[in-house]
Amino acid sequence: MIKDSVTIYAWDEEYGLTKAKINMEIRTEDGIKKRWDTLEEVENVEVLSLMGEVIECRYGICRWCCSGQTYEEIRKATGDADGVQRLIKIWERWHLNDMKMGTEKQYRVLEEAGIEGDFEKRKQYLREHDLINDRGITFGEAWLYAPLPDDVREWLIEWFKEHDKIFIPRWADDGARD
Repeated sequence: MIKDSVTIYAWDEEYGLTKAKINMEIRTEDGIKKRWDTLEEVENVEVLSLMGEVIECRYGICRWCCSGQTYEEIRKATGDADGVQRLIKIWERWHLNDMKMGTEKQYRVLEEAGIEGDFEKRKQYLREHDLINDRGITFGEAWLYAPLPDDVREWLIEWFKEHDKIFIPRWADDGARD
């Protein structure tokens, strides 16, 4: 198991201080899973988990903002400091990669169509395009495993190793809050 974390401090004159802690874990899950691309059964899969905790301090008052899947709040606070946006893209795509509710083909079709979020909307789109069932897998009725690519794994390990704390002063803001 690999565990690491980074703390990001972003300062902005208008918004004050945002402190975000991101925890990363890559672990091996026992058991048998089906791959989302080939549908072959594989054992002992490697799973990525990312979680954030965000605290905001405004006018001398600090308050807990949120925890869990906080990448939107972190994205707003950090701009693209030290690869944070790449981390967020990985987070959105690979978090809990053993819990894909459809095949790679189903996800690709939805992504190409720009269909996100709403489960029923995604199912409806797949029905309309005769892809609700792909090789015996009905979208939303099974958890499939998407193997974490080696380059993503290596980048995460290296990035977390290089970053213990990131400080983003207001003069380094690239307008991400606009």
